[in-house]
Amino acid sequence: MKVQCNIFIDLGELTLILGRNRFSYLSLYLRSRKTNKTKYMKKLGIFLGLMALMVSASVSYSEVHFKDLAFKEALKEASKGHKVIMVDLYTDWCGWCKRLDRDTYSDDNVGQYADENFVSLKINAEKGEGIDLAKNYKVNGYPTILFFNEKGEEIHRLVGYQPAAKFKETLEVAVHNH
Repeated sequence: MKVQCNIFIDLGELTLILGRNRFSYLSLYLRSRKTNKTKYMKKLGIFLGLMALMVSASVSYSEVHFKDLAFKEALKEASKGHKVIMVDLYTDWCGWCKRLDRDTYSDDNVGQYADENFVSLKINAEKGEGIDLAKNYKVNGYPTILFFNEKGEEIHRLVGYQPAAKFKETLEVAVHNH
């Protein structure tokens, strides 16, 4: 048993019908009220479908894209691309860390700038290699964002939360110190 579902959109003189036809294709019809004839608009349906795909593909969500790398691997990648390494040391219980994720890292300007200039890592300071990094770099508050040059030398540090505009300035300082 096939179920047919149509969506009718009244456009005044025309009615737009979007649904599935008997061949299971997505189809688009225009029905004129004046002539009461239905015209099959396959080309229009394909065009509108492609336009919807293009629009959804062009919407770019710029945010900081953190890499799933060990610190030593990040050093290699940074030296290849001549980038600064940004390490966000966080904990699961840190409220300001969550706010940094939600409000700052998701900002378009921050995301674009960070992705162009940094190899970004997000490491839990209470697990795995994060324990040693937090100890070696004397981290005692969260979030702590450490910035390193290609040689692994700390060039800048931020302890605490910053809103997006201020954080972008911090990123610019780190790149300048590089």
